Amino acid sequence: MPDKYLERNRAECVGGYKIDWVDAQLSSKGSDRHGFTFSHKNLMGANHVDMLFGGDPSANPDAQDFFFESLFTNGVRYHFSGHDHNHTRSFVTSPNGEFWAQNIITSSNSYKFYTPRIPSIDETYDLPAFGFLRETPVSQELYTVGYYLVTVDGPRVTVTHYASDNGCGGSLGAGQDCDLTVTPDLEFYERETFGYSLNGQEFVVEQGESYTVVSDEFHGTAAEILDGVNPSQQTLYDGRATAKDINTGWTEACDVEGDLASNVLSLWGLTELGAEASDTYVLSMSYDGKPTHQGEGEFGIAHLDSDGSWINAVDANVGGSKKFVHGPWRPEYGLGSYGIDPRSKTAWAVINSDGDFAVARAIEPSHGHGHCH
Repeated sequence: MPDKYLERNRAECVGGYKIDWVDAQLSSKGSDRHGFTFSHKNLMGANHVDMLFGGDPSANPDAQDFFFESLFTNGVRYHFSGHDHNHTRSFVTSPNGEFWAQNIITSSNSYKFYTPRIPSIDETYDLPAFGFLRETPVSQELYTVGYYLVTVDGPRVTVTHYASDNGCGGSLGAGQDCDLTVTPDLEFYERETFGYSLNGQEFVVEQGESYTVVSDEFHGTAAEILDGVNPSQQTLYDGRATAKDINTGWTEACDVEGDLASNVLSLWGLTELGAEASDTYVLSMSYDGKPTHQGEGEFGIAHLDSDGSWINAVDANVGGSKKFVHGPWRPEYGLGSYGIDPRSKTAWAVINSDGDFAVARAIEPSHGHGHCH
């Protein structure tokens, strides 16, 4: 840590824990391991003004800067918290504007539910204190009971959020506030899946902005989004627009089953909370070797389905018309179009799903095993 932090009073506590102790635990894990932090109070609340560092988010800025820098430099992407009894995800920046983490407020497991404030706590306290807003909203769902499954798979982390309406007469996405007096009948549904990878990249795309900023490369496989725009009009309860948090990750082709001509790309963040399909976009991936000629359209981008089989990526679409094209992608090609461009050694597909993708030599279920060299 910089000398200025060594000069700080290390007896300063946050929620009963010393900040330097938290930093020591995180820094000892190494750069190739994941880190998560948990607290009852939030880094930034939606309803409760009080937070992890004091009575409002402008309190104790030096301590906050130290804590946020520790999270950021030690690779902690997600800070999980409660206190507000609603599902809210957002990026929160340190008071000095240099570091950030994703603040995940978890949905209620209680008899009570809280409604966010208008205007937001960020606007009320941070703007006058620091001269800028510290929060970038990602998603929110109110008046639900929920839980989260976190899957750690090597460098990759996937979080799936499940929720049920709280039984007060509303529905998922349009719930109602209440104080429960009896346990309701609960039926849980997958609401959103998000994640990241230590070997990938992260892109925050605001509403109306292009997805073409998404581009990554791993051990000879290049992937990029050629076309697509964030069409979302979702807002939080207080009216602020959400952004898409898009992440890439990678797995060596030899570590998975399938006759693959590229490494495996993982994509998170293109699907809106509660949506059946992701936004429509054009994915391009480079491949090794020459396309097979066993059948037109059998070589191309494949999607790993829930059964663990590699299927044609466009077969995972909701809607659209399946069409194979021999040649590069063009703007007039609609949802369901896919093809290969031998000149650039890339395959492309117009799709509306995220998940795991690779260029496959035969887009059909495969049970062969790859081998690393």
